[in-house]
Amino acid sequence: MMNNLRQYLENSSRCVKSLFLVLVAISTLSGCARNMYLAQSEREDMIDFNGDTAREKVYVTNPEEFPSEYELLLAADIFQFVAESQTNIRLTLEAPTSAQYSGMMMEVFFLHLIPHYTWHEQTLNYQLEQDGMVTPYRHWVSMTERYSVWETFFIPFTKTREELIIEGIRHNPRQERIEPLYFE
Repeated sequence: MMNNLRQYLENSSRCVKSLFLVLVAISTLSGCARNMYLAQSEREDMIDFNGDTAREKVYVTNPEEFPSEYELLLAADIFQFVAESQTNIRLTLEAPTSAQYSGMMMEVFFLHLIPHYTWHEQTLNYQLEQDGMVTPYRHWVSMTERYSVWETFFIPFTKTREELIIEGIRHNPRQERIEPLYFE
């Protein structure tokens, strides 16, 4: 009887160690298993800016103040940037706004075996001034990031977050901005 109990405890100990090693392996793999993409609701209403679309000629007044936002707008190619003497439309970049929504406790309970979603909201804000009239605008980009062990088997939709924001700016029409901006 005592030998059976000792054997049972030794086997249980091996099972616990094996289970622990499997859990460590899963959590290690899941650290780099994620994909980010435009939220489905954003993809349904996309407008495609291509080379045939007429772009407004604008002069950017403050590219050095917001260099990353300027690079995103430049890469999105929705405006034609020209010298101040070639247009009467002035674009002034403003600080971007962003928010992230997440239920992080899901990871603890499911160890990334069940996909976990994080939602990101990003806006690119600017003002257009024409003939003394200033109108604030924004491009709203909604992204979803999915974490799970299984994401390592999927090809990512984009290489970087910036590429995804550029795609979102290109395909989501600008909206006239009414202050203050709150994420819904």
